[in-house]
Amino acid sequence: MSDHELPEYSARGPLNSLSCRHKLVLDGAKERPWLTLYLRSRASSPKSTPLFFDKDVIKGKVLVDLDKPETIKGVSITLRAGITAVGQEEDVFLDKTCTLWSASDSSSSKLQGQHEWSFQMAIPNEPTSKSPRGRFPLPPSFSERASPTYIDYRFVVTVRRGVLRVNNTLTTSFSYLPRTVAKPPSMLRLYAYQEGSPLLGPDVDLEGWNIYPAVNIQGTLFNTRSVDVQCTLAVAKPFTYAIGSPIPLLLTLQSRDMQALDLIASRPLVQLVRTLALGSDATDESVQRRSNNTFSTVVGQAVFWPHENNSSPIQRSEVRLLRGELHVGTNVKPGFSFPRFVLKYDLNLLPPRISGFSPSTHPNEALVSQRVTITSSNAPGIIPVSHAPPGYADDIDADYNIATGFLENGDQRFFTHVSTTQQPSIHSHFGELAQKDAIQKYGIAGRVWEAAYVLMQYLDGLPDIEFDPPFVVPERSTPLTVLELGSGTGVVGIALARKLAAAGRDQDRVILTDLEDVCPLLQENLERHGASLQRLVDVRPLAWGCVEHATRIAEELGLHGTTGQRRLSHILCSDLVYFPELLAPLLRSLLHLTSAPFGTSHSTPPDVIISYKIRSLSKETQFWNAFGLWFTFTPVLERRRTNSLDSASLHARWRRFGENADTFIFIAQRREESINWIIPDDDQALLGGVGAQSTESRKSDDTFELMLLMGMSDGKDEDSQ
Repeated sequence: MSDHELPEYSARGPLNSLSCRHKLVLDGAKERPWLTLYLRSRASSPKSTPLFFDKDVIKGKVLVDLDKPETIKGVSITLRAGITAVGQEEDVFLDKTCTLWSASDSSSSKLQGQHEWSFQMAIPNEPTSKSPRGRFPLPPSFSERASPTYIDYRFVVTVRRGVLRVNNTLTTSFSYLPRTVAKPPSMLRLYAYQEGSPLLGPDVDLEGWNIYPAVNIQGTLFNTRSVDVQCTLAVAKPFTYAIGSPIPLLLTLQSRDMQALDLIASRPLVQLVRTLALGSDATDESVQRRSNNTFSTVVGQAVFWPHENNSSPIQRSEVRLLRGELHVGTNVKPGFSFPRFVLKYDLNLLPPRISGFSPSTHPNEALVSQRVTITSSNAPGIIPVSHAPPGYADDIDADYNIATGFLENGDQRFFTHVSTTQQPSIHSHFGELAQKDAIQKYGIAGRVWEAAYVLMQYLDGLPDIEFDPPFVVPERSTPLTVLELGSGTGVVGIALARKLAAAGRDQDRVILTDLEDVCPLLQENLERHGASLQRLVDVRPLAWGCVEHATRIAEELGLHGTTGQRRLSHILCSDLVYFPELLAPLLRSLLHLTSAPFGTSHSTPPDVIISYKIRSLSKETQFWNAFGLWFTFTPVLERRRTNSLDSASLHARWRRFGENADTFIFIAQRREESINWIIPDDDQALLGGVGAQSTESRKSDDTFELMLLMGMSDGKDEDSQ
């Protein structure tokens, strides 16, 4: 395999194929690289840890470049994996070696100059070392800060030197992620997901629910009176759920004590608990676990809201019916079972933790417990839909009190890298009091949402953080024209305009857009910054999906791809992917702004920069599945800058920017071939992929879902390397 047969380095390689090229070197004298390993993986960037799925066949090559003859007995590459507990030797469960060259098969034991050997290794389904406890599939990579045990996969290239000489090795870790699929739901639930209708209960959908025996929530209320409320929990079957999906629940509470009934109904407690079991008896459920080898963590909590059948007189008086959901977060790792290492999940109904109520049982003792399986993806063609009303499951909500509550820490917690001297430029112009006033006048458009802070950090740059790809301001001879969709308060676009103005770039233009009745808010906030900034910024109405608004902006500002004085260089989107009914109009606007007159097949399309916070993944995934058909996109990576020259600092791991806040920044570009595709008029057809690839069939792109899988496979933190 020669160099020209391998793909060029690219941060935009497709995630659904082994197309990302990694290069790892071992330096010799005078820092001259003499041993090089090339790999292809599913990673999104060569700077990321190599990523492989189950059943992948790993291809690459090893290159040796020796400037003088050296005696070498052999060259091999080994696929190795093991479990390491703190203070113990590694327990290797996978050891597969491929011999690339052997002196015994050659006419000479000396090598000089360049030699290369291609290799191809299939990842086996099971360990190479057999367990007395039976057969187990390979576990995923696992590494968490402060975890007492980790699972590491790595490649080891060995150059054997012979007796009394030290072998040379080149080692690199990689992430291994076996894909697991949730079982399909009942036919009636599947129909409800497809039609967007409410889920049918266990009285109709008998196959879709498991009803547990009634339990009694007992305790003392305000230390004066006894409480006894009967509780019946129903959980959706089958008990396998994919990350990013909702777990449907039903709860029936019954009591003659109306005060106690309403109190318990106000905050029922159902949690998803992750248990990490370690040691020789980890897979034995009959063994009583100890605190030094079993670690449990709450990773999800359900929300409940009144059932629509709470209207009959008898139900108002003695019974409370509640619908509920527990959202499986995207940071939850799929469960697995392996000798000495088990990751499992339980759904637990617990006594409510309410002020004034003291349960008669231990507060952490589950009244009902159900073992569930968390998988990496849903069954093919299944997209579970959240049914939680606004204000319950979703972070975003139009209610003023809820939105204001988020302001207490929202402005601060996303400045994770910014010094305190950098914050007042935003807060002094649109801080908490200004947002409260704007929310009262303009609703949710008046709040600065979380992803906006992350996007401002990226656009402004951080002194101690390196981004890939970075936001680069070109030479002054190339003016920037940036249009922000759904600007809301305008803080993102105004912050960018301040940066451009400070650099003396008077020829640049920032266009803030939103609904016509939100434009006064944008204009008010712009006027806070004085006349000098207003010369760089325009405010225009642009309703998503409205081609007339987009065309008018192009005409008024001369934004024509080939004949105009200006070319649209960037489109900004900050926290816009949330309301299901607005997903298709948002995609339609992005397609309008990257089509004629803004861009043509003969002009460079604008970069689309999207800052996105995950809120209800089951609702939002359909946008990304359609978006990826028309656009290529990749996440922004970050790593800490350092002046140190030590090896660990020079090879600091790249990670996704915003991952601690469940936020992505994507850099997207319109697919060149899509310029001539016909955009369907029907919203559901657009989200279903109709028109993409010049066909009328429904289809989807899996780039986003694979990015989520990659997030689960992240290796060690930079601090631990």
